[in-house]
Amino acid sequence: MKRDLFRRYVWLVDAIRHGNNPTFDDIAEEWMKSPLNDDGAPLALRTFHNHRDAIEHLFGIRILCNRSNHNTYYIADEGSVNSTRLKVWMLQTLSLSNTIHRSSSVESRILLDITPEEKYGLLTVIDAMKREKCVNLTYSLPSDDGRTQFTIAPYCVRFWKSCWFVLGKDEKSGELMSFDLARTLSFEISDQRFRFPYDFNAEDYFKNFFGMEVDDSLPVEQVKLKIGGRSRDKVRTLPLHHSQKEALADKDFSVFVYNFVPTDDFIQTLLSMGADAEVLAPASLRDRVKKTIDDMYAAYARQLAVETL
Repeated sequence: MKRDLFRRYVWLVDAIRHGNNPTFDDIAEEWMKSPLNDDGAPLALRTFHNHRDAIEHLFGIRILCNRSNHNTYYIADEGSVNSTRLKVWMLQTLSLSNTIHRSSSVESRILLDITPEEKYGLLTVIDAMKREKCVNLTYSLPSDDGRTQFTIAPYCVRFWKSCWFVLGKDEKSGELMSFDLARTLSFEISDQRFRFPYDFNAEDYFKNFFGMEVDDSLPVEQVKLKIGGRSRDKVRTLPLHHSQKEALADKDFSVFVYNFVPTDDFIQTLLSMGADAEVLAPASLRDRVKKTIDDMYAAYARQLAVETL
């Protein structure tokens, strides 16, 4: 495949995803502004349809026309929204790799955060999921009962905060547990088989949780946050959770409402906003955040007292 064609495919997918149901004329107009259009040539309708066919054939991403809405175009979410997101993400990742390869003169100016190496990564997990085989793993962090070695039936994988996690059923306790692949010390597929419960829906399961801390014994709660400063605009653009609703918008702050299990991971996210975020409800979560802040203050106060002696 010619590199320029590949980049055009990525551009077309992005143009439709972010174009708010564009017509062909809208897409053609955006093409005239694109840096990929070196010679300023217009986008021919036949070329557009050829690109649509190629994108579906190569990447499984279908671009459909809604004739009842003025012949606008959209990305079809067939099977599940998550499946389509995964395909688009893979296409964009390949495009980024290709772009960096073609931009060696500025490669040193393209920076990525360093994350721990996933020594036992996705390929092994996905292979185990496909074969319905349990995996034996040693984890760097002990569980509540001090265990570091587990045998789990891998149910799904999830990308969260720049890391890949595997969610699986612990064969000893019968509980669903999550493990960060970057913090896994050993990982091997065992001969033990498991029967995957096909009524389990990974996307639905995580709807009740924030992040990768999962505990079915904890209740879903309504969480109300008062968020102001620069954090408000960031939360509006990048919602903390799919259930987010802006219940009140004032000049200096907004009140956002959520429904999920508030975890320690969520508290860390709140603390990262500093004084911009305040928990209004539930009272139990407000008390947990307050205790964390008090503990932080006490640690700094102790250090200050030592330095003044």
